[in-house]
Amino acid sequence: HENQLIIISSGWKETDKNGGKSITNVVIYDVDNGAKPVLLNEFAQDGDMINVRKLNNYLYVVSNLSPNYWLLEQNPNIDLRPAVYTKNGEEKLISYDHIKMLPDANTPNYLIVSAINLETATNEIVTESFLGNSGHLYMSEEAIYIASMYYGIMPFVRSLESDTTVMPTINNMDETTIYKLTVDKQTISFIGEAKVTGRILN
Repeated sequence: HENQLIIISSGWKETDKNGGKSITNVVIYDVDNGAKPVLLNEFAQDGDMINVRKLNNYLYVVSNLSPNYWLLEQNPNIDLRPAVYTKNGEEKLISYDHIKMLPDANTPNYLIVSAINLETATNEIVTESFLGNSGHLYMSEEAIYIASMYYGIMPFVRSLESDTTVMPTINNMDETTIYKLTVDKQTISFIGEAKVTGRILN
């Protein structure tokens, strides 16, 4: 972006609370002098990187986090909200008012979307999180679309009369839900969903 070099990578962060979790890192350098890059900013957010998009002066980083829910058995008061990390490594849990529940969610994951302003010296960052699904990403100039697949399970039926197990004939149960998040600079809002039969090809 202009004279900035932006590097995005996946990593792992050790924590005292849950042993560790995947994170997505963003590092921004000023390369106006290519021989002497200058570190401008660092940022990280929880989760495995799904994809990254840049629209005009804004960078959108999307990741997926599967919290360690089993920790609730040991400590029912543990906070499993996703977090972001500042340049000095400080962890900040995403506030409740920036976490939404996706309708018809079928997976216990957090979809995390950050919008980074590349034009400000501090690279102002706004992060929104959506509990419920993640998947393939497509972005237009006005919206981010997430295609989340639900894999249908063929049930086995036990026959009490013949003492046998049979698998009924069922049509393809795979279904894809497409979520639409509108994007206006650093304002990210969920506005709707649609469902189609089958799996996303690409």
